[in-house]
Amino acid sequence: MGENNVNLDEIKGLLQELKENDGDQLKYEEVEAEIVEQKNRIRSYLMPDNQQEDERLKQIASKIEAHIQTGFESFNQVDEIINYLEPVFQRGKIDKVYGRAVVLIEENTLIEQVKKHFNHPATDYQLLDYVLSRAIELSNEIMPSEYTEILKLEKAFFEEVYNHS
Repeated sequence: MGENNVNLDEIKGLLQELKENDGDQLKYEEVEAEIVEQKNRIRSYLMPDNQQEDERLKQIASKIEAHIQTGFESFNQVDEIINYLEPVFQRGKIDKVYGRAVVLIEENTLIEQVKKHFNHPATDYQLLDYVLSRAIELSNEIMPSEYTEILKLEKAFFEEVYNHS
């Protein structure tokens, strides 16, 4: 594992600028890109050095991805999707390897999918808020505190974005 160079203050500063630059699309994109970059730094630091463990984690993530995809294809209501996804987050708290696969590999993809799933900002935000809340809970149990803090900042970012849409 490499060195973990995370700058939470930079994200906090960008988030504050975003609040001050009401509705600036370029600022939204800049803040989101920085959040993703910081999360990726932590992820690369936490990914297993051992090839066998890395492959196992990726196999689990592939199964999680298929499970999540089934939920998005099978259900049309936020509550149905939430009920379908809840066991993923609960299992991640019990099975730490499964939880690491959720957070290290699947979480960003899930967020991207949720952001535009319903094409209705209020509904997308409801699902996004749920996913980020559960990711924060899971991260609290299995990830370093910096990662949990970034997720909290990401949640605040999306609150700001969806409050202006």
